[in-house]
Amino acid sequence: MNNENRTLAGYKIIKSLTVANAEYVLGQNENNPDFYATWRVFDHDDFQWGAYFTDGNGAKNLLAAEKSLCQRALTEVNNNYPEEEIEFTTSAIVRTLFGERHRFGLTQDEMAMIHHAVERQNITESISTMVADKNIDPYSENNAKLIAKIADKFISDFNRGIGHNIALEEYIKEHIAEFEKDLAPKLYDMSYLDTSPCSDYTGKVMLLRPDALSEEYRESKYQLFLAEGGFGCNPESSGRAVIGHFLFDKEDTRMNREDFFGVFDEKYLPEWAKENLAELRGDNNSENNDSEDNDSPDMN
Repeated sequence: MNNENRTLAGYKIIKSLTVANAEYVLGQNENNPDFYATWRVFDHDDFQWGAYFTDGNGAKNLLAAEKSLCQRALTEVNNNYPEEEIEFTTSAIVRTLFGERHRFGLTQDEMAMIHHAVERQNITESISTMVADKNIDPYSENNAKLIAKIADKFISDFNRGIGHNIALEEYIKEHIAEFEKDLAPKLYDMSYLDTSPCSDYTGKVMLLRPDALSEEYRESKYQLFLAEGGFGCNPESSGRAVIGHFLFDKEDTRMNREDFFGVFDEKYLPEWAKENLAELRGDNNSENNDSEDNDSPDMN
């Protein structure tokens, strides 16, 4: 069904499933894009039985809402296709979702649509569990996108006959290395430090201690800080102030030298941080050049 311009209470409908003559929809809040909800729809515009997902970050809410959409559609199927009626239906399939076995008696298009959604969800959850075991947050925006890419790659390879004889877990282990360098941990620790001697932190990416951040900002993306000046950039100075920018949002601020573990090893920087770092360093070089030009004597 075309979801264009369908809204309810500030939620824009972005996905729908129609099964067993029932429609279920997923909406995204237009004022807060991190909020999602699902409904059962009667007569196209009568939305009932809303389930809202407004906790955590946007990626986690979307994952929960997609689970809700699939699970509610599957429940509708089970309620309308008793097991004895579909036992011998050629289009019936059985899939396990969220620990329950579900039977499908659907048209080919319906079967393909739900089968793909269920399989993709199960694969995404398996990958998320694996990366969480590696101290990686699977629900951060960047990580969630990368995990979705791995899931799509598995499905694509499987459909093309690649990997039919390999378990999902083994497949993930083989391919996750392609993305792992860009998957940020929940929090960086001292194992990410550059251990080479450093007598001046100016221009270095510094690693903030988690306890130097407010509780709501204790994520790895907020630990990366570009030091640009201040007496605290000299490890031997009695001064403490370190002036610079957070790499994540490029906000400029002052920290104290004791707020840092030390110099971050830039080989561990995720792609977004490398891009922001290059931009910040470029701006600094431009400012320095402008300053030098302004200080140059007039030769005329």
